[in-house]
This record gives sequence, structure tokens and C-alpha cells, in this order.
Amino acid sequence: MDEDLVCQNFLVLPSDANSHGTLFGGRLLASLDITSAIAGMRLARGPVVTASMDKVDFKIPVHIGDIVTIKAKVIRIGRTSMQIKAEAFGFKQSGEEIGLICSAFITMVAVDKNGKPREILKNNK
Repeated sequence: MDEDLVCQNFLVLPSDANSHGTLFGGRLLASLDITSAIAGMRLARGPVVTASMDKVDFKIPVHIGDIVTIKAKVIRIGRTSMQIKAEAFGFKQSGEEIGLICSAFITMVAVDKNGKPREILKNNK
């Protein structure tokens, strides 16, 4: 297993859905952000904040009752920031894969206890 990969799963509930019965985009973006933050915190060995979310592509919808798996991995490390690739995949309850439902590139910044950017130590990766 890839120890740098962070995964999160959730079941799409009615409270997660829009008026079409599909997953609300904002719910998915929040989950992408949280999963990416965990990947960032592991690398930075401390708190991170979201600086940007780029190239967000919604590919296909998922419906109430479907399962979403989010995978996030740090793909680039700067002095205080990192870029994370996050992808969400949909599955039916039977396990049948729906496919890639969303992808995004998220930039996280490591911060100190005062919320100021701090250097990411090179030996963290």
C-alpha cells in the first residue's frame, strides 16, 4: 500500500444531495479539501491551510446511496507549500465502480502555531 496516499470514504446521504438527488458539489469539494489537508499534515508534520483549489473537474454524478472514495497524494513540495492531487471515485453499493467523478489540484501551506507559513523540512518526504 502507498503510505503517502490518504483515502476517505463516505455514503451519499439525502443531506448530501441537491434537488436532482445527486451529490452536492460543495459537499464533495469539502471532502476533497479535508482529505488533502490530512495528506498535507502528514507531510508537514503539523497544521496546514488551503491556499487554492485549481483545475476542479466534475466528471459524472453520483446519487443518493452511492459510495464515494477520495484519494489524495502530495505530488509537489515547495519551501512552505505543497501541491496535492485529489481524486474522487464513485461506487454502487454492490461494489460496481461508477468511475472518476471529480479531480482537483489543491495547494496547502504549512503553518506555525500563529498561522504564519513555515518551512517544510526536506527530510519529511
